[in-house]
Amino acid sequence: MSDESQRPIVVKRIKKGGGGHHGGAWKIAYADFVTAMMAFFLLLWLLGSTASGDLQGDDSGMDNKTDNSYHVVTALSGITHATLLDGFTIQGGYADGSDPDNNGGGMRNVSSEPVLFRITFLGNFAAEGGGAMHNSGSNPRIYSCTFINNLAGEGGAIYNASGSAPRVVSTVLN
Repeated sequence: MSDESQRPIVVKRIKKGGGGHHGGAWKIAYADFVTAMMAFFLLLWLLGSTASGDLQGDDSGMDNKTDNSYHVVTALSGITHATLLDGFTIQGGYADGSDPDNNGGGMRNVSSEPVLFRITFLGNFAAEGGGAMHNSGSNPRIYSCTFINNLAGEGGAIYNASGSAPRVVSTVLN
């Protein structure tokens, strides 16, 4: 086939017609899924959520808390500023044990740097330091949070130890 005139001619015919799968069904299913997820997260946001140390569900004010967990939230070494806690309530922690379980009823941070945004600390207790939050060698970033009715031997809201330097911005300490 050295002669160009001997090359075969190929004619490709394209059928145009209805029916067939055009790849659009997955787009509709995906849009339905995304809509459902948005509705789910909107519902969670509207309802809010609470992380509670009340293991028995029997708390009444500051009474009857001796059976609660020592710390509702604990951030240990390795937790960095890439870790965000956003938009919930931490309540009912009762740190009345021996060291370290006598510090940080609501949250205990050890060599960590979490970011807290729109967190409410409510009614937590520590026999020693930090009813709501105890920081040991930690540098949490605390933005737009609220600390209400937290009690401790020292630092009802926040207690800092071992060179801790939290960054607190637009936060209410009550």
